[in-house]
Formats: sequence, C-alpha cells, structure tokens
Amino acid sequence: MLLTFTIFAPLVGMIAVLLSKGDAKQIRGIGMTFTLITAVLCTLVAAQCFGLGQDEYTLVKDYSWIHVSSDLDIRYHIGVDGLSGMLIFLTGLLAVCAGIASLRIDQNVKGYWAMFLLLHVGVLGTFASLDMFLFYVFWEIMLLPMYFLIGIWGGPRRMYAAIKFFLYTLAGSILLLAGILVVYFTLTSDGNFTGNALSIVDITNYAKTAPGGILGSLGAMGATLAPWIFAGMFIAFAVKVPVFPFHTWLPDAHVEAPTPISVILAGILLKLGAYGMLRINFPFFPGVFENAAFWIGLLGLINIVYGAFVAMAQTDFKKMIAYSSVSHMGFVLLGFAAMTSEGMTGAIMQIFNHGTISGLLFLMVGVVYERAHHRDLNRFGGLMWKMPVFGTIASMAMFASLGLPSLSGFWGEMFTFLGSYKGGYDGAKVITLLALIGLVLTAVYYLRAIQKVLLGKLNPACENFADISKTELWSMLPLIVPTIVFGVWPGPLIDIFAPFVNGILAQIAP
Repeated sequence: MLLTFTIFAPLVGMIAVLLSKGDAKQIRGIGMTFTLITAVLCTLVAAQCFGLGQDEYTLVKDYSWIHVSSDLDIRYHIGVDGLSGMLIFLTGLLAVCAGIASLRIDQNVKGYWAMFLLLHVGVLGTFASLDMFLFYVFWEIMLLPMYFLIGIWGGPRRMYAAIKFFLYTLAGSILLLAGILVVYFTLTSDGNFTGNALSIVDITNYAKTAPGGILGSLGAMGATLAPWIFAGMFIAFAVKVPVFPFHTWLPDAHVEAPTPISVILAGILLKLGAYGMLRINFPFFPGVFENAAFWIGLLGLINIVYGAFVAMAQTDFKKMIAYSSVSHMGFVLLGFAAMTSEGMTGAIMQIFNHGTISGLLFLMVGVVYERAHHRDLNRFGGLMWKMPVFGTIASMAMFASLGLPSLSGFWGEMFTFLGSYKGGYDGAKVITLLALIGLVLTAVYYLRAIQKVLLGKLNPACENFADISKTELWSMLPLIVPTIVFGVWPGPLIDIFAPFVNGILAQIAP
C-alpha cells in the first residue's frame, strides 16, 4: 500500500486544507506537513527500486476499477521501476522546495495550497500508472491545478499564459487519447494478444514479439497507421517536454507563474513528456521509433541550438532560464535518438539533473525578484559583494546548468554526446557535432548573466538588498545537495535506472 499512500497523501492534504477553518498560517502548516509526508513516502518508494531486474516492477497493485466486459476492464494498476521511482523521488524533493517557497504566498492561501497538493496527485499518479486509462486520468488531473495556479497567482499576463498552457496541453491530450483508443480497439480484435488491452506492461511485452508490431493484425493498414499513431502520441508528449515548435507556451507560463510553480513546471512537468515517450511511445512502437530516430535527433538539435540562441537574446532573467530549459531538454531527445546505452543513460540523467538544477535556478530568480521587483538583467550588478551567500549559490547553479565538471549537469550532457556520436541512424555524427554549438552558446548566456547580475560595480539600486534568508536557503538546500553529490558521484543515480535502460534498449535496438 506504500505506493497508493504516496499518490493520495497530497489528496488527503488537499481535503484537510479545504476543511480547515484556521487562518492562513494554519493552512500553510497543513499544506507543508502533507508535502513533507509525501516527500518521505516518495523517498521510501524510490528506495524500493534499487536492485530491480530488467523489466521488473515493485510495489505493484492491480485491482479491477471499472469492469464493463471481458474486453473493457479498466484497472487500478500501479507499480514502479527504476525510471518511475527516480522521478517520484524527484517529485517529492521539488515539492518540498516549492512548498517552502510557497510560504510567501498570501493571496487566497487556502485555494493555492489545495491546487498545489492536487497537482502532485496528478504527477505521482502518472509516474506510477501501469494502465493506459489510469495514466490518462492522472495526466488530465494535472491540467486544471496548473491552469489555476498560473491564472490566479501569476503575474500581469497570467490569464494569457494560463489559457495558452491549457490549450496546448489539451490539444496534446486529445492526440494521446486518440492513440490510446486506436491501440485498445486494435488489440481487442487481435487474436494473438491475450493480455489486457489497456495494460502498459502487457502491451509492451506484446510489442517485443508481435508480428508487424502491435497494429500488425490490421495488415497493410496497420503498417500505414502505426507511424501516424506514433507521431500523434509523440506530439502529445512533445508538448510537455516541450519540443520545437510546440514550445511557445513554456516561456509565457514560466514568466507569469509564481516562483514555486515555475520550480514544479520546469523540474517535474517537463519530465512527464519525456517519461511518456519512454513508458508508452517508444516501447509500443519500437520499429517506428527506430525509423524516426533521425527526425527525433534533428528535433533535439533544433531544441538545443534554437533554445540557446533565444536564451542568449533575453534580458528578462526568468525568460532566459525558461529558454535554457528548452535547450537543455533537447539533450534528452538527442540521447533518445541515439538508441545506445550511453545516449539513453545520458538522456535519463539529464531528465533528473535538469529537474534539480532548473528548480534551483528559478528559486534563485525568485530571491532577486523579491528584492528588486523586476527581472531585468541590465538593472542588477555587483550582487556577489552585497549578497555573498546568494551569489555563491547562484554561481554554482548556473555553472551546473552549463555543464561544468564536478557538478551534476556535466554527466547527462557528456554521456548524451558520447552515445549520440555512436548513434546508428544516418547523420548521427553530424547532428552530434552541430549540437556542440549549444554548449558554447549556453556558456555565453550564463557567463553574461553572472557578469551582469553578480559581478562588477554594485548597482546603487541594489544597495539595500539583504542576503538570502534562512527560509530561502532551506528551499534551495535540498537541490544544492544532489547537484553537488551527483556531480562527483553519479553512480547511485545510474544504478537505479540502469535496468530500465537495458530493458528498453533490448526492445528498440536488439
């Protein structure tokens, strides 16, 4: 029951918040208490994932939820492997950091904490789901709380950003649902398939041996349809990553969202798209994925270089980091496309490490915004001398993001490049070498930010800025530790998801 408690602990917290008749302080206390409880449970779940074998799940629960017929049996089927366990741990970690940062929220505190906790139910449920319909339900649960968190507690253009986020995500969800339905109806009419047509595990296992793929029973029609279903599901997940050209909602959402929601958005929600690709998109259609590797690698290259160029042009600190996320998630696609152990390992490391580093960067921007009430890079200067603790942490976060050795951001990029250069698709070496441009551009915009914000003469407008407070430091500390530890010793992180990498590579690149 540990996994079920982990998923629904935030829901109990949400109910407790809504029923509370206390003041804002008490509501914050309830919300933070359940956030901490959830984080502890997430850590316990992740600890169960060490030592799992290839294609092995733990903490599995499988109950009939909605039984209509022998063909339509929607099940509460949950479980975790190294990949989902790692991301559940990341969710708990970032929830604590965002929760501490949320203690500053003073507008409609009850509504904020209710939506904050509900968002985590959707995220945790998505990572744990092994039934496609259950996956889709939790995927949709995330949509409304994020819409309200941006639309009510965001900046001046919050409604525009919230509606744009909602429409992009909803369009992706429709494509995902269409793909699920096609797969379901095909498998229920396939005499060779004996499992549950909504089970992610059963479909993945069938895809390993199914003649002509999971749509093979449709014959020539299935061969024609499979790439389109793959593309539709890929776009649904690509919107969340986000992949060019479906990325335009992200900078607006980040700029308008309150700081703790930017932490969740960059640290967790972007990872859901990559997770969906790994859990559903690629395993269901391994042949199509292999044929599409060049295009996925090309999209990764565009993300890396385009995102870096646009980040370099920004003067808004938060928007610069938002576009840096577009660039850094391109490395994930580049690693996927390689279909090598090094590339897939680098991509998954990038997923985790970008979550901690980007969360730290957005908290850092929140600190200066609280004092300056603006994010204009040209209106700071010399903060290292006025705010030495903040300056040290900010420098570390930006150096980690640009991939400095001994910090966690280095390993994901290094393994991705090593694996991508060995990629089996035509043009892999050229794409990999061109992606190196992104590393140079990333160094340019981060070093420029360090120069403009932290170094040089102290701007008189910043004369009264106080250094980072204890509360702000506590919100960053859980992210500082893994950024340093996994930069020096990435082994434990790799160990937890290595069996998943071996399993998916055995399927898509046998």
